[in-house]
Amino acid sequence: MSDYNNQRVVPLVVKKGPQSGTGAQKYRLPFKNMGAQEMELEFTFAKQTAVVCGPASLTPTPVDASKTSPIEFSVVPPSTMKVPGNGGSIILNIQAKLKNSYQLQTLKDAKAALNNPALAALQKKRPEKYNHLLIAKVKDTQVMFSFVVEATVIEATGPANAMS
Repeated sequence: MSDYNNQRVVPLVVKKGPQSGTGAQKYRLPFKNMGAQEMELEFTFAKQTAVVCGPASLTPTPVDASKTSPIEFSVVPPSTMKVPGNGGSIILNIQAKLKNSYQLQTLKDAKAALNNPALAALQKKRPEKYNHLLIAKVKDTQVMFSFVVEATVIEATGPANAMS
């Protein structure tokens, strides 16, 4: 985890392409409580996302496709966890799944890149980055913590559904 403009950023890599499989990709995020008291946290992802650097494509795409993320993040149950005080820690399990429409567009772009070397070079140079907001609310209070999950989408080259 790193800080950017006083915001906690969690960098992740999401794999795309035929090698990535069609299932969800799983991640484990550690959380530590440096306070003296135990906290019970409810984790959720905000519905709205931000595109940092969208896909490189010469094929026409709908206008709103560039403003939303092709990744659907979710918290793997349990989404509510107790974090012990005095340096106690927990592991939060989350998963990411690429939307089917994005997977289909990726396959079309790969076929188009076979016939157009310039497009192939453009797609390899420009990483796709999407920000998602992970919220941790302290149960029965108004206190919330937020974390930006910055997902970089890359072409899969290894085995499908390998743990990241």
